[in-house]
Amino acid sequence: MIADLHKEFEVVDKLRGATTDSGSNFLKAFRESGDTSHVPNYEEEEDDLEQSDEEDMLYFDLGEILDARIRQENVFNAVNLTLPMHRKCSCHLLSLIAKADILKIPDPTFQELRSSTLLKVQLLLNKQTSSSLNSDIIKQHIGQLFIQKNETRWNSEYYAIRCIEQLLRKKNRAMKRVFDELRLTPFTRNEEQFMKEYTRIMRYITDALDVLQGEKNIGLGYLLPTIALLKKKLALLKTMRQLFIVNP
Repeated sequence: MIADLHKEFEVVDKLRGATTDSGSNFLKAFRESGDTSHVPNYEEEEDDLEQSDEEDMLYFDLGEILDARIRQENVFNAVNLTLPMHRKCSCHLLSLIAKADILKIPDPTFQELRSSTLLKVQLLLNKQTSSSLNSDIIKQHIGQLFIQKNETRWNSEYYAIRCIEQLLRKKNRAMKRVFDELRLTPFTRNEEQFMKEYTRIMRYITDALDVLQGEKNIGLGYLLPTIALLKKKLALLKTMRQLFIVNP
């Protein structure tokens, strides 16, 4: 399919690389057909570690049989299905750092506080979208609605948490009235501190994603300076020692 798109837009001879996310289907396609691809084969490494009694059984991979038939037809039709060199999407990797790697922090207190905070954030956002009456209550007290999360982009989660954290600091009494009328449990001081530190750290990742995901004035030359600046800011933030719950 990828090769067909390249051929359709007549860019086969112009491509020097292809950027995708780290989905297993993309990794497999470029590992098998990519040009000078250096993507490691994690599946083979896992297979070497796992031993099973099924090794003596004989299997036929139906996918390989069908792929072999397709390859024979392509050779007969003189079709070149070689893909360009694969480059993993930096935006997708940064999103994984912010969304998935944070789950690997081996601190049960941190993870418990994070879970309770995000749960209250989600309950608050759910209340806003559940009825127009709830939306009117929120707007009446704080003069605006909360920013909703979007599952397709991690940035939206950051903006939603930042919006609530700022309102808790600037309009604390109004937020308390919102929680009372919506019958929700308000945030504790530790949870408010978590959101404050979380948004302070993740702001730099969000800024980097906004640059790399821009639709104008963006190119491959922006990648390394953006990552270098991100690492510098996070390292500086770590040396300031003003964070008590969340550390970069």
